[in-house]
Amino acid sequence: MTFFGQPLTILEAIAAITGLGSVVLAALMHVLNWPVGIVSVVCYFVVFWDAKLYADAFLQAMFAGLCFWGWFAWSPGRVSPDAVPVSKPVLNMTKLDTLGAVLLTPLVLLGIGLILQNGTDSPVPWLDALIVSLSLLATVLQARWRIECWFVWMAVDVVAIPVYWMRALPLTAVLYAIFLCICIRGWRTWNTVRHDVGLNLV
Repeated sequence: MTFFGQPLTILEAIAAITGLGSVVLAALMHVLNWPVGIVSVVCYFVVFWDAKLYADAFLQAMFAGLCFWGWFAWSPGRVSPDAVPVSKPVLNMTKLDTLGAVLLTPLVLLGIGLILQNGTDSPVPWLDALIVSLSLLATVLQARWRIECWFVWMAVDVVAIPVYWMRALPLTAVLYAIFLCICIRGWRTWNTVRHDVGLNLV
């Protein structure tokens, strides 16, 4: 099976479809984005490992844990009886959030980049590390209902699209282009909810 002239596996297709579903559900603020995301990251662990994107593969394992955390944080009993947690406060990043992002994200990037460059045969160690470090930041912000998570996800998409295309993952590259559009919708949805409930906070 090929896609845009590049090989496409069934596993990548499953990973991409469930990944797309997860992001759509997140943009709609639905709790099911987390379990659907778990299916996607398990599939993508294998896909990225085969493509020698080792940091991305490792990221999927971390995503699995973060997805379970997010699933619990967004669970119906904690935020809304109808499993659509629109009543949960959508906030801006606090000064502590910003400080943590500024200090920790470059350290994570440096550490992962050096490991990939010196300890693996990764063809794109620093780009792989950048995708991972930004993705971790975006996921933490998303689980904490920080609206800036969508801007970080947009940065991830811009970096990831050419990297995945170069590594012969064409469907995943197209998926991340779609993600970029969904991120814009996600930001608009979250921003609307924030204003509707009077939570335009800094």
